[in-house]
Amino acid sequence: GASAFRAPTSRRRRRAPALASEVDATASVEVRDTRDGRGLGVFAKSAIKNGTFVVDYAGDVIASEALLERHPDAEPEYAFRVDDLLYIDGEDQGAGLHWSGRINHNALAPNLDFEVTAAPPRVRFTASRDIPKGEELSFDYGAEYWDGRS
Repeated sequence: GASAFRAPTSRRRRRAPALASEVDATASVEVRDTRDGRGLGVFAKSAIKNGTFVVDYAGDVIASEALLERHPDAEPEYAFRVDDLLYIDGEDQGAGLHWSGRINHNALAPNLDFEVTAAPPRVRFTASRDIPKGEELSFDYGAEYWDGRS
């Protein structure tokens, strides 16, 4: 359980690592208003082929206890669970929200898949089909995200 977890003595924040050999799709996307009341979203500025690496979710890699301390009054909007003890918290901590945190939910027709790995802690997004220029990037947040939210 959580009581057996020992928090690291260092309070330094770790960022989720990226692979140096891969280039993400930053040059191929733009963040803009969705125009349907959902706020900001990520849109393809150019076509993205099926299977293309799109982005690693950006944020602080933190223990579950630190996540609760950081967000004591509400469910964190931008935290991705890596495992029972680790999260990647993409919430704006003064540096601005990375565009990976602007990828919206779509349960019916998502165009991104993701893979979560614990070592190193990473949430990796790839295109699950060809994404035409102008289409919004999306993935299915899953039922767990919506638990306890109104």
